[in-house]
Amino acid sequence: MTAHRTWRLVFRSSNGGQYVQLSEVAFLDAAGVDLSLGGVASASSEYSVSFGAAKAFDKDASTDWSCLSYAIPAWLQYQHATAVDAAQVRIVCSANPAWLPPDLDSMSVLAGDAQDDVYALSLQSGSITPGGTLVCNLVRRVLQFVPVPRPLGALQGLPGARYSGVVPVPRAGRLLQDMRHKAPTVGVIADRVMFRSSASSPEAPFATGRVWLLRAADGFKAWEGFSDAQGYYRAEGLELGVAYIAVGIDPWGNHKTAAAGPVVATLTGEAAP
Repeated sequence: MTAHRTWRLVFRSSNGGQYVQLSEVAFLDAAGVDLSLGGVASASSEYSVSFGAAKAFDKDASTDWSCLSYAIPAWLQYQHATAVDAAQVRIVCSANPAWLPPDLDSMSVLAGDAQDDVYALSLQSGSITPGGTLVCNLVRRVLQFVPVPRPLGALQGLPGARYSGVVPVPRAGRLLQDMRHKAPTVGVIADRVMFRSSASSPEAPFATGRVWLLRAADGFKAWEGFSDAQGYYRAEGLELGVAYIAVGIDPWGNHKTAAAGPVVATLTGEAAP
Protein backbone atom coordinates (compact mmCIF):
# COMPACT_ATOMS: atom_id res chain seq x y z
CA MET A 1 0.00 0.00 0.00
CA THR A 2 0.95 3.65 -0.43
CA ALA A 3 0.17 6.48 1.97
CA HIS A 4 -2.13 9.21 0.63
CA ARG A 5 -4.18 11.98 2.18
CA THR A 6 -7.07 11.57 -0.24
CA TRP A 7 -9.07 8.34 -0.48
CA ARG A 8 -12.20 8.08 -2.62
CA LEU A 9 -14.86 5.36 -2.72
CA VAL A 10 -16.43 5.18 -6.20
CA PHE A 11 -19.87 3.75 -7.05
CA ARG A 12 -20.74 2.81 -10.63
CA SER A 13 -24.33 1.73 -9.95
CA SER A 14 -27.01 1.08 -7.33
CA ASN A 15 -29.82 -1.46 -7.11
CA GLY A 16 -32.49 1.11 -7.92
CA GLY A 17 -30.34 3.16 -10.28
CA GLN A 18 -31.47 6.52 -8.89
CA TYR A 19 -29.43 7.13 -5.73
CA VAL A 20 -26.47 5.78 -3.81
CA GLN A 21 -27.09 6.14 -0.08
CA LEU A 22 -24.86 4.97 2.78
CA SER A 23 -24.82 5.50 6.52
CA GLU A 24 -21.10 5.32 7.27
CA VAL A 25 -17.75 4.91 5.50
CA ALA A 26 -14.29 4.70 7.09
CA PHE A 27 -10.86 3.91 5.71
CA LEU A 28 -8.93 1.58 8.03
CA ASP A 29 -5.33 0.50 8.44
CA ALA A 30 -4.22 -3.14 8.30
CA ALA A 31 -5.13 -3.61 11.97
CA GLY A 32 -8.66 -2.29 11.41
CA VAL A 33 -8.06 1.08 13.10
CA ASP A 34 -10.25 3.91 11.78
CA LEU A 35 -8.07 6.46 9.96
CA SER A 36 -10.88 8.75 8.81
CA LEU A 37 -10.77 11.26 11.67
CA GLY A 38 -10.03 14.97 11.68
CA GLY A 39 -10.21 15.35 7.90
CA VAL A 40 -12.63 16.76 5.34
CA ALA A 41 -15.39 14.78 3.60
CA SER A 42 -16.67 15.55 0.10
CA ALA A 43 -18.78 13.85 -2.55
CA SER A 44 -19.61 13.99 -6.23
CA SER A 45 -23.04 15.33 -5.21
CA GLU A 46 -25.24 15.65 -2.13
CA TYR A 47 -29.00 15.18 -2.06
CA SER A 48 -29.34 17.96 0.54
CA VAL A 49 -27.58 19.41 3.57
CA SER A 50 -29.20 16.67 5.65
CA PHE A 51 -27.59 14.06 3.37
CA GLY A 52 -24.17 15.70 3.00
CA ALA A 53 -20.87 13.88 2.57
CA ALA A 54 -19.87 14.58 6.18
CA LYS A 55 -22.80 12.43 7.35
CA ALA A 56 -20.96 9.37 6.04
CA PHE A 57 -17.93 10.08 8.23
CA ASP A 58 -19.58 11.37 11.44
CA LYS A 59 -19.44 7.97 13.21
CA ASP A 60 -23.23 8.06 13.54
CA ALA A 61 -25.07 5.30 11.65
CA SER A 62 -28.38 7.13 12.10
CA THR A 63 -27.32 9.79 9.55
CA ASP A 64 -26.82 9.09 5.84
CA TRP A 65 -25.12 10.51 2.78
CA SER A 66 -26.99 10.34 -0.53
CA CYS A 67 -26.09 11.57 -3.99
CA LEU A 68 -28.46 13.56 -6.17
CA SER A 69 -31.14 11.77 -8.14
CA TYR A 70 -29.64 9.81 -11.07
CA ALA A 71 -26.19 11.32 -10.36
CA ILE A 72 -24.50 7.93 -10.76
CA PRO A 73 -21.57 7.15 -11.11
CA ALA A 74 -20.97 8.80 -7.75
CA TRP A 75 -18.19 9.00 -5.17
CA LEU A 76 -17.47 9.70 -1.51
CA GLN A 77 -14.09 11.11 -0.56
CA TYR A 78 -12.17 11.77 2.64
CA GLN A 79 -9.12 14.00 2.75
CA HIS A 80 -7.23 13.01 5.86
CA ALA A 81 -5.23 15.49 7.92
CA THR A 82 -2.03 13.62 6.99
CA ALA A 83 -1.17 10.88 4.54
CA VAL A 84 -2.50 7.50 5.67
CA ASP A 85 -1.84 3.96 4.51
CA ALA A 86 -5.36 2.54 4.14
CA ALA A 87 -5.67 -1.22 3.79
CA GLN A 88 -9.42 -1.63 4.26
CA VAL A 89 -12.69 0.24 3.94
CA ARG A 90 -15.66 -0.22 6.26
CA ILE A 91 -19.14 0.52 4.93
CA VAL A 92 -22.35 0.74 6.93
CA CYS A 93 -25.30 0.32 4.55
CA SER A 94 -28.43 2.47 4.66
CA ALA A 95 -31.84 0.97 5.31
CA ASN A 96 -33.20 1.26 1.75
CA PRO A 97 -32.05 -1.70 -0.39
CA ALA A 98 -32.78 0.16 -3.64
CA TRP A 99 -30.04 2.71 -2.98
CA LEU A 100 -27.27 0.27 -2.09
CA PRO A 101 -24.48 -0.81 -4.48
CA PRO A 102 -25.40 -4.17 -6.03
CA ASP A 103 -22.03 -5.87 -5.44
CA LEU A 104 -18.34 -5.29 -4.80
CA ASP A 105 -17.59 -5.09 -8.52
CA SER A 106 -19.69 -1.93 -8.71
CA MET A 107 -17.34 -0.18 -6.26
CA SER A 108 -13.67 0.73 -6.24
CA VAL A 109 -11.31 3.02 -4.37
CA LEU A 110 -9.11 5.71 -5.90
CA ALA A 111 -6.29 7.18 -3.83
CA GLY A 112 -4.05 10.22 -4.16
CA ASP A 113 -4.78 13.81 -5.14
CA ALA A 114 -4.86 12.73 -8.79
CA GLN A 115 -6.76 9.49 -7.97
CA ASP A 116 -4.09 7.55 -9.84
CA ASP A 117 -3.87 4.61 -7.41
CA VAL A 118 -6.75 2.22 -8.09
CA TYR A 119 -8.01 -0.46 -5.70
CA ALA A 120 -10.61 -3.18 -6.06
CA LEU A 121 -12.60 -4.37 -3.02
CA SER A 122 -12.29 -7.87 -1.60
CA LEU A 123 -14.81 -8.86 1.07
CA GLN A 124 -13.39 -9.60 4.50
CA SER A 125 -16.60 -9.68 6.52
CA GLY A 126 -20.27 -8.75 6.36
CA SER A 127 -22.45 -8.18 3.31
CA ILE A 128 -24.30 -5.51 1.37
CA THR A 129 -27.66 -5.67 3.14
CA PRO A 130 -29.97 -2.95 4.49
CA GLY A 131 -28.44 -1.66 7.72
CA GLY A 132 -25.56 -4.14 7.44
CA THR A 133 -21.84 -3.53 7.84
CA LEU A 134 -19.13 -4.86 5.57
CA VAL A 135 -15.36 -4.60 5.74
CA CYS A 136 -13.39 -4.94 2.51
CA ASN A 137 -9.69 -5.30 1.86
CA LEU A 138 -8.22 -2.93 -0.71
CA VAL A 139 -6.50 -4.77 -3.57
CA ARG A 140 -4.34 -2.55 -5.70
CA ARG A 141 -4.89 -2.78 -9.44
CA VAL A 142 -2.19 -1.95 -11.93
CA LEU A 143 -3.62 -0.37 -15.06
CA GLN A 144 -2.06 -1.59 -18.29
CA PHE A 145 -1.52 1.35 -20.63
CA VAL A 146 -1.35 0.62 -24.33
CA PRO A 147 0.15 3.22 -26.72
CA VAL A 148 -2.29 4.43 -29.34
CA PRO A 149 -0.73 4.19 -32.81
CA ARG A 150 -0.53 7.21 -35.08
CA PRO A 151 -4.10 7.66 -36.31
CA LEU A 152 -5.11 6.87 -39.85
CA GLY A 153 -8.37 8.72 -39.42
CA ALA A 154 -9.32 12.05 -37.83
CA LEU A 155 -10.89 10.59 -34.70
CA GLN A 156 -8.28 8.20 -33.32
CA GLY A 157 -6.89 10.47 -30.60
CA LEU A 158 -3.39 11.89 -30.22
CA PRO A 159 -0.35 9.99 -31.52
CA GLY A 160 1.42 8.40 -28.58
CA ALA A 161 -1.51 9.00 -26.22
CA ARG A 162 -2.63 6.22 -23.90
CA TYR A 163 -5.76 4.16 -23.55
CA SER A 164 -6.48 2.83 -20.05
CA GLY A 165 -6.23 -0.91 -20.48
CA VAL A 166 -7.91 -1.19 -23.88
CA VAL A 167 -6.58 -4.34 -25.51
CA PRO A 168 -6.35 -4.68 -28.43
CA VAL A 169 -5.93 -1.09 -29.58
CA PRO A 170 -8.86 -0.32 -31.91
CA ARG A 171 -8.15 -0.02 -35.59
CA ALA A 172 -8.69 3.29 -37.35
CA GLY A 173 -12.22 3.77 -38.61
CA ARG A 174 -13.74 1.01 -36.49
CA LEU A 175 -14.29 0.83 -32.73
CA LEU A 176 -16.42 -1.33 -30.50
CA GLN A 177 -19.71 0.32 -29.55
CA ASP A 178 -18.91 0.41 -25.86
CA MET A 179 -15.34 0.20 -24.62
CA ARG A 180 -15.94 1.10 -20.97
CA HIS A 181 -13.91 -0.92 -18.51
CA LYS A 182 -15.04 -3.00 -15.58
CA ALA A 183 -11.95 -1.69 -13.80
CA PRO A 184 -12.23 2.07 -13.22
CA THR A 185 -10.40 4.46 -15.52
CA VAL A 186 -8.80 7.61 -14.18
CA GLY A 187 -8.98 10.16 -17.00
CA VAL A 188 -10.39 13.58 -16.13
CA ILE A 189 -11.72 16.50 -18.18
CA ALA A 190 -12.17 19.81 -16.35
CA ASP A 191 -13.60 22.45 -18.66
CA ARG A 192 -16.23 25.16 -19.03
CA VAL A 193 -19.40 25.56 -21.08
CA MET A 194 -20.38 28.96 -22.46
CA PHE A 195 -23.37 30.40 -24.33
CA ARG A 196 -24.31 33.41 -26.45
CA SER A 197 -27.65 35.14 -25.99
CA SER A 198 -27.42 36.21 -29.65
CA ALA A 199 -25.09 35.69 -32.59
CA SER A 200 -23.38 39.04 -31.95
CA SER A 201 -23.24 38.93 -28.15
CA PRO A 202 -20.11 37.87 -26.23
CA GLU A 203 -19.84 34.45 -24.62
CA ALA A 204 -21.01 34.10 -21.03
CA PRO A 205 -20.73 31.20 -18.54
CA PHE A 206 -23.55 28.68 -18.93
CA ALA A 207 -24.71 28.00 -15.36
CA THR A 208 -26.40 24.67 -14.55
CA GLY A 209 -26.08 23.49 -18.12
CA ARG A 210 -26.43 19.84 -18.93
CA VAL A 211 -23.16 18.46 -20.29
CA TRP A 212 -22.57 15.29 -22.29
CA LEU A 213 -19.13 13.96 -23.17
CA LEU A 214 -19.27 11.83 -26.31
CA ARG A 215 -16.25 9.74 -27.24
CA ALA A 216 -15.07 11.28 -30.50
CA ALA A 217 -14.13 7.96 -32.07
CA ASP A 218 -17.56 6.35 -31.94
CA GLY A 219 -20.05 8.77 -30.34
CA PHE A 220 -20.47 6.74 -27.14
CA LYS A 221 -21.83 8.92 -24.30
CA ALA A 222 -19.18 8.37 -21.62
CA TRP A 223 -20.28 11.01 -19.08
CA GLU A 224 -23.21 13.23 -18.20
CA GLY A 225 -23.41 15.97 -15.60
CA PHE A 226 -24.10 19.65 -14.97
CA SER A 227 -22.00 22.80 -14.94
CA ASP A 228 -21.72 24.95 -11.82
CA ALA A 229 -22.74 28.61 -11.39
CA GLN A 230 -19.66 29.71 -13.37
CA GLY A 231 -20.13 27.17 -16.15
CA TYR A 232 -17.38 24.80 -14.99
CA TYR A 233 -17.74 21.02 -14.96
CA ARG A 234 -15.41 18.17 -13.99
CA ALA A 235 -15.85 14.74 -15.58
CA GLU A 236 -14.01 11.78 -14.06
CA GLY A 237 -13.65 8.08 -14.84
CA LEU A 238 -12.76 8.68 -18.49
CA GLU A 239 -10.18 6.94 -20.66
CA LEU A 240 -6.72 8.52 -20.51
CA GLY A 241 -5.58 10.12 -23.76
CA VAL A 242 -8.96 9.65 -25.42
CA ALA A 243 -10.68 12.53 -27.20
CA TYR A 244 -14.25 13.52 -26.33
CA ILE A 245 -16.75 15.98 -27.79
CA ALA A 246 -18.43 18.17 -25.17
CA VAL A 247 -22.11 18.87 -25.80
CA GLY A 248 -23.83 21.66 -23.86
CA ILE A 249 -27.60 21.30 -23.48
CA ASP A 250 -29.98 23.90 -22.05
CA PRO A 251 -32.44 22.01 -19.78
CA TRP A 252 -34.99 24.81 -20.19
CA GLY A 253 -34.85 24.92 -23.98
CA ASN A 254 -33.96 28.63 -24.25
CA HIS A 255 -30.74 28.05 -26.19
CA LYS A 256 -29.71 25.74 -28.98
CA THR A 257 -27.60 22.73 -28.12
CA ALA A 258 -23.95 23.22 -29.06
CA ALA A 259 -20.91 20.95 -29.25
CA ALA A 260 -17.21 21.71 -29.00
CA GLY A 261 -13.92 19.91 -28.88
CA PRO A 262 -12.36 17.51 -29.05
CA VAL A 263 -11.03 17.62 -25.48
CA VAL A 264 -8.67 14.90 -24.23
CA ALA A 265 -8.87 13.19 -20.82
CA THR A 266 -5.75 13.50 -18.66
CA LEU A 267 -4.85 12.57 -15.11
CA THR A 268 -5.46 16.12 -13.86
CA GLY A 269 -8.12 17.38 -16.23
CA GLU A 270 -5.79 19.99 -17.71
CA ALA A 271 -5.71 20.33 -21.48
CA ALA A 272 -3.40 17.82 -23.13
CA PRO A 273 -0.31 19.36 -24.75
